[in-house]
Amino acid sequence: MPLRASALGLALLAALLLPRGPLRAAEAQLRAELAQAKAEIEQLRKALAQSHREIDQLRDKVAARQQELARAAKELEKLTRELQDANRIIENIRAADPRLFPGKPLPWPEPRRPEKPLQAKVTGVDKALGLVIINKGQRDGVRKGDWFVVSSGDRFIGAVIVDEVFPDMAAASYTKYAKGNVEVGDDVLLGLAPEGEKPVTKIVALGDSTTNCVKKAGVTEETAWRTLLASDLAKRLKRPVEVLNAGVDADIAPLALKRLDRDVLDRKPDWVVILLGTNDAGFFRPPNGVAATPRVAIEDFEKAMREIVGRIRKAGAGVVLATSLPMSGHYGLRDLPAYKQNGLNYLVKQYAEVTRRLAKELGLPLAEVHEAFEKHPERDAMIPDGIHPNAAGQRLIADTLLPILVRALSEAAPPK
Repeated sequence: MPLRASALGLALLAALLLPRGPLRAAEAQLRAELAQAKAEIEQLRKALAQSHREIDQLRDKVAARQQELARAAKELEKLTRELQDANRIIENIRAADPRLFPGKPLPWPEPRRPEKPLQAKVTGVDKALGLVIINKGQRDGVRKGDWFVVSSGDRFIGAVIVDEVFPDMAAASYTKYAKGNVEVGDDVLLGLAPEGEKPVTKIVALGDSTTNCVKKAGVTEETAWRTLLASDLAKRLKRPVEVLNAGVDADIAPLALKRLDRDVLDRKPDWVVILLGTNDAGFFRPPNGVAATPRVAIEDFEKAMREIVGRIRKAGAGVVLATSLPMSGHYGLRDLPAYKQNGLNYLVKQYAEVTRRLAKELGLPLAEVHEAFEKHPERDAMIPDGIHPNAAGQRLIADTLLPILVRALSEAAPPK
């Protein structure tokens, strides 16, 4: 016992004799490390909790998606059953009367000249079927194959051909001929077509972005010169006219020739308006290049135009040529040396002259679109981006073409 007490006393004495500074520093460091470890553990706990929350959210989304897929599968199964039922009904009807479902589209009634003019109203429209109901029928002398011009006020809408006639009404489809939406209350006029004339005069406009003009310089389909021209011609000629778009941005005569069958001749037009030359005469190279020579040599432009005209006439359609649109002072390449030295439209004028010469040589109607813009005091304002006319410019193109086409369509039938 005295020995143990002696050893303890020595240990206490040694502890008392050791310096206290190093021990405190070591203790402080250990406490700091412990605090840092606790903080990191807390961060890990928070991150783990966040991960658990995100996993729960993902599980909820997956569960919701699975429910949506299950509902979609049930809906698809329902639609499949309904389609099968509909097919069975059609088969039963076909078995009862094969004429109702011959396996190919039913023949469209042959348009014919009605016995007498007749004014009427649209009393019903089914847009899903493209069906128009007219408040005149057998008692008024309406017959299958009669055609009506549809208008709303001064706005020409299109033509409809009678599919079926009942005592007091006629049913017609507007999906084939009408160019706008037919509404209840629209006026219809029966009996405008001379003997043997087609219900709708079809004109195809072949050109570049000046023809494919929508969404350029603020132009809409309603303000495009094609739409304006169709409406104006219908009013002047007292019969339906449609002007179809065969314009392609940045196009040139040789490329227009390559697509002539697909974009023009296959549509079987009565007349074709050709407005080309501005791009052919330019130094611009799509999409963003510039060259020192015109994009199409002038002799190649003339050769392509000759072939386009020849093939259109051979197909039985008439041709109206229009001189190429000039550029305005807003054109992005106006500072090219050649333009500075010779004038902005010096080449376009040469290509327009080729069009004039071809019209004279081939005996074709000519619309002086180039001169109409060059002589107009607001030319630059009407071509705000340098090459594409705005709504006012569209009106000018339509007004320039209108008298030429009225004369052509009134005085001469398209060549056969």
